[in-house]
Amino acid sequence: IILSSVLSRRILHTSSKSIRGRLLAYFSDQAKLSGSYKFTIPFNRQQLADYLNVDRSAMSNELSKMKNDGIIEIDKISFSNDNTVIKDSSGKIKFQATCYRIFMICVVGNVSITSGVIQRSKKFGFSICLMSTTFKVYEIIGARMEGNTLLRKHQYEYQDNYIGQKIEQNKISNQMNALRCIRSKSEYLKEGIELLDNITAKLNEDMSYLEVMGLEGNAAKVYFPRMFDNVKWSGRKPRIKSDYINVTLDIGYTMLFNMVDAILQVYGFDTYYGVFHRCFYMRKSLVCDIMEPMRPIIDYEIRKAANLGQCKIDDFEQFDQRCIIIGSFICGILNIVHILF
Repeated sequence: IILSSVLSRRILHTSSKSIRGRLLAYFSDQAKLSGSYKFTIPFNRQQLADYLNVDRSAMSNELSKMKNDGIIEIDKISFSNDNTVIKDSSGKIKFQATCYRIFMICVVGNVSITSGVIQRSKKFGFSICLMSTTFKVYEIIGARMEGNTLLRKHQYEYQDNYIGQKIEQNKISNQMNALRCIRSKSEYLKEGIELLDNITAKLNEDMSYLEVMGLEGNAAKVYFPRMFDNVKWSGRKPRIKSDYINVTLDIGYTMLFNMVDAILQVYGFDTYYGVFHRCFYMRKSLVCDIMEPMRPIIDYEIRKAANLGQCKIDDFEQFDQRCIIIGSFICGILNIVHILF
């Protein structure tokens, strides 16, 4: 069945008599699969020419014409004199940095990686994180601290509640600061800032796990109605996707989760063993812990996006009591994520 699907798609891609037609058919299919107009082709030029059953030089000429016509843009990553260089389709340098200062290169989507890239990552000590189009980490290659046994020993031996409590205190403090960033402050908003300040102060006391959880819940009831008082919203409902704000928050939090996951893996942490979130089978509890204080960044950016019309109800459809994102809006979401990271 899989082979039949692959063959039928290749027939679709090669049905056009022109090289441009075949390229456009293939690019359109890749855009649909990735959910974005920006995607990575899993072939080099010769492999793509073979797949589309066209001459390589003729295909390269057509790609150049498509770039000149403004139909496509192509970025390339290369190395020169111990520098990482990213160039656009015209060969102009878009980004350049010395390999000595790179911590990690994240590649989103399909990609072909040469052995030279891996050798440089080992030489200069940076990791290459491979991610799906939803930013989910599926592999990390190159330099990473897999043998950091002392770190994991400390991680497994830690049983105190102090770090978890400080994580939640930091989160609520950041929620308060996010509300302070709102320019027009009503009395309702000022009241919320004061209430969150009081909750933050209470978390300086020694508390049990359940007491901290209770304060976190109280803070959420104060914070979310005020953060999103600029839109018609019934409240935060994780994973239910009842409205467009909850859907956008879920997307933002998921991407934040995956970025934190990548960084923790590179440092050698056991991402499944947390300090505050309870350990469940196959849940990355440590990632859930570390991302908590950063959630207000997502919240504030989504509030701004709603104000600027970048995120609006018209970008979503209601289906079976769930709010579904329209494909063309995904590029806007990725632009917001680009600002964050």
